[in-house]
Order: sequence, then C-alpha cells, then structure tokens
Amino acid sequence: MLVPGWARVYKVSATLRFIVEDVGTRLDTYTVIRVYRSSTLTGTYSVIGTVTLVSGTFYYSYTDSSGGLNSWYKYSFYNSTGPVESDLSAPFRVDGVTRLRARQAALAKYGAGIVLVNTGTASNKITTADYRVKTTLFRDDRGKGTWLWPTTGNNAEEPRLILSSDVSEGTMTVLPAWAGAFVNADEVEWHFLADPTEWNNALNRGLARYWYVERVPLVGVANQEEYSLAGIPFLKDKEHVHDVRWYPTSG
Repeated sequence: MLVPGWARVYKVSATLRFIVEDVGTRLDTYTVIRVYRSSTLTGTYSVIGTVTLVSGTFYYSYTDSSGGLNSWYKYSFYNSTGPVESDLSAPFRVDGVTRLRARQAALAKYGAGIVLVNTGTASNKITTADYRVKTTLFRDDRGKGTWLWPTTGNNAEEPRLILSSDVSEGTMTVLPAWAGAFVNADEVEWHFLADPTEWNNALNRGLARYWYVERVPLVGVANQEEYSLAGIPFLKDKEHVHDVRWYPTSG
C-alpha cells in the first residue's frame, strides 16, 4: 500500500513524500513509483518522473520543480520490463492553503459560484459539458452580467463579464474577448455573486492575519546533536517552533 504523505512547497516547486508500507510485495512486480501531474482535476495527467523502490525502505520523496499546491497528482507502481503498471491512484493535491483553494471552497460553501472545465478553443467564450450549464432546463443568456475567472491556461486570472450564453451548446460568450485562446481542460470559475477580484482582495486580507503550521524535514547526521534552522525563511522566532519529532527514513 502506498500512502501519499505531506509536502513542503517553496514557490513553484513541490516535494511529495510517500510511505510504501508493503514495499517487499511491490518489488515482486514493480521497480518504481511513477508520478503524474495535471493542472486541473479532470485534465490530462502526464508522467513527470519516477522514484526507485528500494528493499527495506518505506519512505520516499519526489520533488516536482514545476508543480505547486494547486497542481493535481496521481501515482502508480511501474516496471519498464513488460511494461507493467498498476492502476492509477485517485487524484490528490499536496497539503496546504492557497488563495485559489480558499476562494473555490468559499464559492461552494456560500453558493456564490461553481468551477467549470472548458472544452473549447475560442478566445471570446468558454464551452463546457457540465450539466449545470449545458441544459435546456435554463434559458439562454443565463448568467449575463456575472463573471468568469480562468484559473489555468493562456487566460489565467483575467476576469471577464458574460455577454450571452447558449444553454443547448454549453457556451458562455464574454466581453471583451480574452487575448489568448482556450485549450481543452482549462479550468474556469463562474462567479454569481461578486467580482472575483473582490473575493481575492477579501481573501488576501484574511490570509494575512493567520499563521499556518509548516512541516520541515531536517536530515540527521550521525553523532550531531545540534542543527541550524537559520535557512528557513519564514521562521522568525524560536517560539514559532511548536514540535520536533524523529522518524526513520528507512527500515
């Protein structure tokens, strides 16, 4: 059994840590953990790297230099001989708090918007097969005057007002048009209640008031009793250290 662990993220990189509890059994068939990434939950997951399985080692890590807290991941066990690959895991994100996650959680909790997946390639509209949009149960021009906020792709974080919509086609046309064309699987937020820039401003103010627990691994050295935390940029005072624990990296 492979258990996705916690991850520490610096800027645009993410370190995924895995626990393989039955590594001996896995090594009977597979040689590596294969890591996949997508920018959206339902998008295309591409292989970004592998981690070699080692007999007697239960803890593994993989650093994704191009990923982050908002990236989506899957994993499998893989052997290039054959080749043989296990089923892909369920999609997951690394642990953490981002403005995007907070904003989308707020949209869902308060009924203020929904997250859509675009399937079209236009620059003046989005197209979606989402049943909440593409259905003749609603009238055309539904949502006129509300906001679309792309979160991925060429038009990320460029809000637009909805000019018109075609419920039978699942399209929403905006004004003005975006500068770039969409691609399949781009993620777009539909905001019913308020301008998404106002959501962001409110979240910025809220997030600035709170501290979040971080977990930072320190590599142990034989017979070394003291370690420096000076290289951790967000650690400003000794009172910010809440707990210190030891755990084995193998065996």
